[in-house]
Amino acid sequence: MLKICLTYSPLIYLILNNIKRESSSSNEKFNIGCISCPTLFKTLNYYLKEAKSHPNISSFENHIERINIKLFEFDKRFEIYGNDFVFYDYKKPLDFDESFNESFDMLISDPPFFTEECQIKMGMTIKKIGKSKHKLIICTGMEFECYFTIFLYIKLTS
Repeated sequence: MLKICLTYSPLIYLILNNIKRESSSSNEKFNIGCISCPTLFKTLNYYLKEAKSHPNISSFENHIERINIKLFEFDKRFEIYGNDFVFYDYKKPLDFDESFNESFDMLISDPPFFTEECQIKMGMTIKKIGKSKHKLIICTGMEFECYFTIFLYIKLTS
């Protein structure tokens, strides 16, 4: 049996609730991109594709066919996820298949380094692969808020 990391529990609940609400509003595919957050991807993938439910959220059964989740990650150990794995090097932020351009409804990013270069390049990736009205969660330090405010036109929330 797969053990789930409970570190993300409140975040997982928030994300899954959002996914269910957003994917229910349309019959189109709902694409989720996890950028450099393999632990979060693993947990979301479990709830969405294996368990098909969450203890505090009713079943995803009716939404599963429309939900597509990808992991953009440097660590090739995650190739075990097959087509859900996309090799990603933040140093080459636009180096991936063009089919991903403007195709994600929700992006979750956990930049691997607290450097200006890393934050800016992750922002470039987000801009390139997110749809015009995508949902976005960025897990980073407060000192980088200005980069995302200027580059992605977003505001900090709690």
